[in-house]
Amino acid sequence: NLLVYASDKRSLIDFSSISELSSPLKFRNFSIKYVSNGCEEYSVNGNKYSVTNGQYLLANHSAEGAVEIESRVPVRGICIDLSHEILSEVTASYRRPDTFHPDPELDKFFKGNDFLENRYSSDETILGQYLKKIDREFTAGQLSAGDFTNEFYFNIAENIIADHIPVYKQLQNIPSVKSVTRKDLLRRINSGKAYIDANYLCVIDIKDAASYCCL
Repeated sequence: NLLVYASDKRSLIDFSSISELSSPLKFRNFSIKYVSNGCEEYSVNGNKYSVTNGQYLLANHSAEGAVEIESRVPVRGICIDLSHEILSEVTASYRRPDTFHPDPELDKFFKGNDFLENRYSSDETILGQYLKKIDREFTAGQLSAGDFTNEFYFNIAENIIADHIPVYKQLQNIPSVKSVTRKDLLRRINSGKAYIDANYLCVIDIKDAASYCCL
């Protein structure tokens, strides 16, 4: 089952309920893949992600991959494609800390190969909380096509950018020429942090955390 709602600026949202799917995946515009119940398996730019309840995947149009769903019960999810025009309008409103002007590199970050395609937990991000709200309201029958206006997609873009300003700065601070290397190192560091957070009641040796994230 699939319900799709589109705006007039090439942005769209679809609500899916799928038990079986195996398909190549070409990301349109800037994509959000949120799973509200079940598990969706993604392969994106050579990296594998199992996206489960309350998690979501972000990738832009430079990403390529595939998706697989195989479940006895339907896997419910939300897919949002955000147009580059809306994302650019929102990035243009963010000022560089040292000037009164927007940072042109921020727009390039979201549109280019430097963007960190990755999986996130909805409990840990601003966008994630908004996605959970959308899912609750849709499940309760409180949303209709008229709710998915350009303002809705602008809110999505603002949440994405607010979450990723720190990510953007972290990637800039990693001393590597290759974008692929910077992204891989940041994923590993975040994995190590998640390991420490999940085991905060235990005595963790730095070697254990380093081994867990392969650093």
